[in-house]
Amino acid sequence: GIASRGYSSGKGRLNDENAMLAEALPGIPIAQDRDRASAVRALVISSRIDCVVLDDGFQHRRLARDYDVLLIDATAHEEAMRMMPSGMLREPLGSAARASLVILTNADCAPPAALDRITASVRSAGYKGDILMSAMVPRGVLGPGGREPAWFSGRKVHLVSGIGNPRSFRSTAEGLGAEITGETRYPDHHRYDAEELSDVSEAAEKEGAAAVLTTSKDWVKVRDLVPDRPPPFNAIDVEMKILEGRGVLAEKIKGVFTSSEASEKVFK
Repeated sequence: GIASRGYSSGKGRLNDENAMLAEALPGIPIAQDRDRASAVRALVISSRIDCVVLDDGFQHRRLARDYDVLLIDATAHEEAMRMMPSGMLREPLGSAARASLVILTNADCAPPAALDRITASVRSAGYKGDILMSAMVPRGVLGPGGREPAWFSGRKVHLVSGIGNPRSFRSTAEGLGAEITGETRYPDHHRYDAEELSDVSEAAEKEGAAAVLTTSKDWVKVRDLVPDRPPPFNAIDVEMKILEGRGVLAEKIKGVFTSSEASEKVFK
């Protein structure tokens, strides 16, 4: 099962990320609660599960974890690797030492010097485990037209997103060969309304865009609000691909389930 806090969701509704996960993983129970210990208890009580994946829970100390996977965005600027509010870190970088595994995301979009810098910082923090590299790879297109990712090559598109790292989304679109005519960015977990999307559609039309392109996370919120006029709205469906160390990841996760300690730990 999956346990999540559920930022920016209405009462009784899954938020954007969990709605996306529910569609991508049919049959997998998802519990959403500000109190994630309660979310895990609900999963254990209501579903026959062997494992709970805690989304975005590295700082959630109330739950005992058997394995902590720490994701670090390889495209983050050096200034971003500071504590909030001046940076994006929620606790000192030295906390990386308690991670079970570190994965650098968007590694394909970062220069070798940036990968070396982040790796050195994680090592200096005391982390001694494996550091894997990953990328977000397009696997399909959501929305009208029955399109494939290759359709966007050479075509004009307007980007719209409300995610934490819009630079990564732009890199994905550029990787498809799309010509980006304009871009509308909203804060992470943005809740769209029809007027906003109408404005986006109008801007895209003026730019001569063949489509408005968004993320799969945004798609679950915009698909029922898009204007009934061209250009069409589409979303790129992506998946994470481990570039280096896929076998390491598989063995590490398998090891959690063969540990006698893992079967005994529930809550602190």
